[in-house]
Amino acid sequence: MPRWTITHRGVPVAVLEAPGLEQLGAVAITSLPAFEALRSSLATVWRDASEDDAPGHERLAHAPVVSDLELWDEWGDLVPTSRLEVVVTGPQSAVTFVAVDTAAARVAAPVRVRPRGAADASPEA
Repeated sequence: MPRWTITHRGVPVAVLEAPGLEQLGAVAITSLPAFEALRSSLATVWRDASEDDAPGHERLAHAPVVSDLELWDEWGDLVPTSRLEVVVTGPQSAVTFVAVDTAAARVAAPVRVRPRGAADASPEA
């Protein structure tokens, strides 16, 4: 199964696996040691048992959005994304939300040059 790496300012913080780019929408990640330095800056969706919240209520803390996240494929190529967000879901778990930037596709579009005046030329009578 293909494996991707999430980096923050060039430092690998997490890895994830999915069958292909199409399945990267929301995926559980495996955190790497550097992830702990980021944890407090990420959005969190979970209830700590030590909190005084009402039973069954999850807290939703919106921390500052972490920019400078990048997604790299297993060959070391940058994967262009329009969304790359990591959300902490528990003391030892997190999920990433990925949207691949199809506008930055690696396949170049063909360029066709029309001769000057071809579009406005009128047929001669």
